[in-house]
Amino acid sequence: MPASTDRRQNWLGVLAIIICIGIIWSLLMPTMQRSRGTRRSMCLNSLKNLSLATINFETTKREYPGYQARFGVREDGSAKIGSWLVHLLPMVEQQALRDIWDDTTTNDEWSRAVGGQDKGALQKFYPSISWLNCPVDRMERPAYASTSYVANAGFHLVQRDPALELESYASAADDSERSTISQRSANGVFVNRLGSQVIDPVSGKAVAVFGNAAAPVRSADIRDGTSQTILFSENCNKLSWSAFSITDETARAKLGIVWLYAGSTSSDGRPQPLKVISTMRINYNKGFVGSGPTSARPTSFHPYIVNIAMADGSVRSLSEDIDYRVYQSLMAPHDASSDIPDLDYKLREDDLE
Repeated sequence: MPASTDRRQNWLGVLAIIICIGIIWSLLMPTMQRSRGTRRSMCLNSLKNLSLATINFETTKREYPGYQARFGVREDGSAKIGSWLVHLLPMVEQQALRDIWDDTTTNDEWSRAVGGQDKGALQKFYPSISWLNCPVDRMERPAYASTSYVANAGFHLVQRDPALELESYASAADDSERSTISQRSANGVFVNRLGSQVIDPVSGKAVAVFGNAAAPVRSADIRDGTSQTILFSENCNKLSWSAFSITDETARAKLGIVWLYAGSTSSDGRPQPLKVISTMRINYNKGFVGSGPTSARPTSFHPYIVNIAMADGSVRSLSEDIDYRVYQSLMAPHDASSDIPDLDYKLREDDLE
C-alpha cells in the first residue's frame, strides 16, 4: 500500500477521534452547565433563607442580630457566647438547637465544648448544618459548625489606619473604644452585642468586653435602601460559626465580612485612604486558610463572582472586578454618615450589573 494512502488513513483516524470528542463534549456541556447552575441556585437559596430569617428577626426584635451575643444568661452573668447564626436558628427551622443554647443548665457543658475536648458537647452545640456550606466550596470543612456564609460586620480599623486621624477616633481613649466607634450603624449591620462584661468560659472570671457596640442596628438605620445594603456574603475560607472573642475582635473577621478605609480618593476634610491592594479585593487568594480584616471579604469558588444577600431579602451575584468604592457603599447602610473615605462617590445603577 502506498505511503500516501497510509498517511491519509492516519489523518482520517485522527479526524474521526476529534469528531467523536467534539460530539461527546457537546453532549456533556449542557449537563455540566445545568449542574453548575443548580449549585449556584442552591447557594443563592441558602443566602436568601438567611436574609429572610434576619428580616424576620429584626421585625420581631426591632434590631438586627449581633455578630456575637450571649445566650442562656444566668443570674451570675455567665452565659454561652454565640454567633449571629444562633440568633437566627428559630427562623431557619432549628428551634430545638436554639432551645439548647437558651437552656441555662447547659452552660457548663458548653464550656467543655469550647475547650474542644468533649466531642459530644461539640456535636450538641455546633452540629454541621449542610445547607450552610456552598455546594461549590472546595475547602476542607471543619468537623463542627462549618459555614460558607458570613455577615456584614461593617468597618474595620487596621494598624496605622489613616482613619485614626478622624476626629471621632483621634479622641478615643483606647483601641476598644475605637472599635466601638467603628461599629456605628452607618458603617455596617451586624455588631458586637456581648455587653460590657462577660464571664470568660476558660478562666471563669469576669472580664471587660473589647469593642462592645454602643447600640444595635435597626432597619431604620439603613438609610441608603435595603436593596443596596449587604446582609450576607460567601466567604470560602475555612470558617466556623462557633467563633467568638472577648478581649479582642478576631471573631469579627471570622463571622463577618468587613470593609477597610481604602481607595484612591477622599472627600474634603478626610485623610488620604489606604491604597487598595490585591489582598483587599473580592476573590483574591480564594481558599486561603486564615483570618483577619484583609481576608474578611467576599470570596467564592463560583467563577468570577460571589453571591450576596441584601437587606430586602433579594440575592444577587457580585463581580470580582467590582470597584472597592462600590463594595464600601454596599456594606455601609448610610454612606453620608459613614466613615467611607470618598463620600462624593454615589452608587450607580450599572454598578451591580
